[in-house]
Amino acid sequence: MKFRRRREKSHFHATPVEERERVLFYLANLIDSREINSGPDDVFTACVDVIGEQRTHDMLKPLYPKRLDSSDARDMSEWGNAKLKPDEQIRVVNNVFREELDRISRNLKGRRHPEFITRLASVAEVFSLSLEEIAILELFYILEANSGAEILKSSPFDMTEYQTLQSSGHKILGLDRRKFLHAIKNGCLFDARLLDFDEGSIRVHPSIREYLVGLGDKKLSNTYFGRVLTTHLKLPDFGIPQPEFQVVKALLQARKGCNILFYGRPGTGKTSLAACLAKELGLELYQVKASDEDHTPDFRLRAIYATLNAAQGRKSVVLVDEADDLLNTQVTFKNEGSSTKSWLNSMLDSHDQKIIWITNHSKLIDSSSMRRFAFSLEFKKLTHKHRMTVLSYELKKHGFAKIFTSDEMKDLGRRFSVDASGIVHAVNVLKIKKGMKKENVMALFESVLKNHEKATTGKESFRKPKELKHYSLEGLNTSRDLGQIVSVVKEFGDAPAKTGPKSVTVLLYGPPGTGKSEFVHYLGKELGKDVLLKHASDIQDPYVGMTEKNIAQAFHEAQEEKSILFFDEADTFLFPRKDAMRSWEKSFTNELLAHLDSFSGIAVFATNDIEGLDHAAIRRFKFKVRFSALTPEGNLHFYRTMLLPLFPIGENISADHIVQIRDLRNLTPGDFTVVRDQFSFGGNSWLEHVTLINALRFEADHKKASRAVGF
Repeated sequence: MKFRRRREKSHFHATPVEERERVLFYLANLIDSREINSGPDDVFTACVDVIGEQRTHDMLKPLYPKRLDSSDARDMSEWGNAKLKPDEQIRVVNNVFREELDRISRNLKGRRHPEFITRLASVAEVFSLSLEEIAILELFYILEANSGAEILKSSPFDMTEYQTLQSSGHKILGLDRRKFLHAIKNGCLFDARLLDFDEGSIRVHPSIREYLVGLGDKKLSNTYFGRVLTTHLKLPDFGIPQPEFQVVKALLQARKGCNILFYGRPGTGKTSLAACLAKELGLELYQVKASDEDHTPDFRLRAIYATLNAAQGRKSVVLVDEADDLLNTQVTFKNEGSSTKSWLNSMLDSHDQKIIWITNHSKLIDSSSMRRFAFSLEFKKLTHKHRMTVLSYELKKHGFAKIFTSDEMKDLGRRFSVDASGIVHAVNVLKIKKGMKKENVMALFESVLKNHEKATTGKESFRKPKELKHYSLEGLNTSRDLGQIVSVVKEFGDAPAKTGPKSVTVLLYGPPGTGKSEFVHYLGKELGKDVLLKHASDIQDPYVGMTEKNIAQAFHEAQEEKSILFFDEADTFLFPRKDAMRSWEKSFTNELLAHLDSFSGIAVFATNDIEGLDHAAIRRFKFKVRFSALTPEGNLHFYRTMLLPLFPIGENISADHIVQIRDLRNLTPGDFTVVRDQFSFGGNSWLEHVTLINALRFEADHKKASRAVGF
């Protein structure tokens, strides 16, 4: 496959193309070629069809007065084949019909079909066709459009049969044989699927034929590519490491052509980055279109060919978006895999321009194709840090820098797992709604982010950050001194990279509500680090390989942002391999442990059910801390810090109430939170300690009753 440089002007010129005139032209050339000797009956019949029965009768009557009568005028083809010998037919064709064909052609000169001329010229321009290629394409169009050309579709003159076309086509078209053969063998008519094979016969591709007859946009280039691709994003919005940016920019600025692959999950900004790079480097971006109606590889192939012909020179770059159907040759075309791969590899090797290919998956690209890409760039889900960068940049760019506080922006970045375009959409909504009250702005912004996240990921953000206002280590009942754990982790964070352990891993276990999750967020606050919280729903994915990818992404994000990686509900992550019934249950645990072993940072796992964890995995944790129900002193501490503030200022606790509070069993900090929330609304002038103590006792008794229920 060869992509030729576009000529300054197309060689095509508006020749008379009234279909009948072209049929006369082909028939005259057939006669002149002496191919008539192979089938004089057919040529004689074709001439009669073109000239007409009565006119043929009138011309032959003086030559054969005794053999012709008036009744024969109704079927001169049958008369000629029955009454004339082959050599007589040849003489009539050469000496009588040939001159008449010229006369008819002269009378038709100047009759044009402007619409067809315009559209054929457009095809010639878009695909940079030579004169010979234009003539060949026109021939096959006429063969299908005009019944007078039937002779060129039947043996021995069948131009739709490749061997006959190759041997005699130049004679029919009146072309130089060498140039003609070059056009059908090395031109783009077959490579770009302007012509294709239908059950062994050459045909104009249906979409090209429809265009030539007058259907579709008159400007053919609009069908195959576009040049207007805008984005509101800037290069810093994408979170791509600077060295990788430099490689891509260097390739796009070089004189030599290349193939660059952008791959990764949808909605991560692959297309927008291509537009940003083109804009920053001053390149004209040509985007190959996909058809809403024609989903065959043929359309995309033609579109790529047309785009490459249009996008010439160092100042252009071609974008092939949504290229999964072309690149993933291992599975996309089960019956055409080898031919598709062959075409793809030939195309990747033969062009001399810069192409950015975009796909969601790379594993299904054949290795022989993959090595033809000069550079491959993976797009991952935006980290919290990158979301903060994009959000800050976009708000500042549009004059909203002071609309949210730093903490509010951090909260938005943590809660909504959106890509850069989602943030841009939200900021654009703010531009429309300028002048709103702060609370309304926040609600509007959150709504846009939430709906964008749901649309792109299928998930809806619903988690709020942990409330740490009343949290402290004092009063908790744990198997190890939590203050000591905090100190050790602080020392780890302050230690030089080459000294000490590579990571700190902590396992927190115990009943619900004992303060495990809150401790992780407290730890983050003490260390000045963000907590990257992952639930099972964030990691597990029904598609093959995606769960493993999500695990890797979680560790990558925590590593890059230097945040605390927190896996809540650890029993759903570290499934006991000895009890595994399915292969994926083992691979899930193996994958997570492999990343945990190579992780450089702080990782915390929390579970209510330590027996539900893989026992071998438990040994991987440097610190294991059991959280238990509160001690009597813990009860009193949390009562004073969480419930006493509900009373009017100056309220005291009697000695009797203190005894009752201390005597409560099986309480957790979570129980105090529940009771506090029950009585946080409305005036509390009527509130009594006995009411709160009874509410706590109910929470404790409810847990006992729950354990007693069973079958």
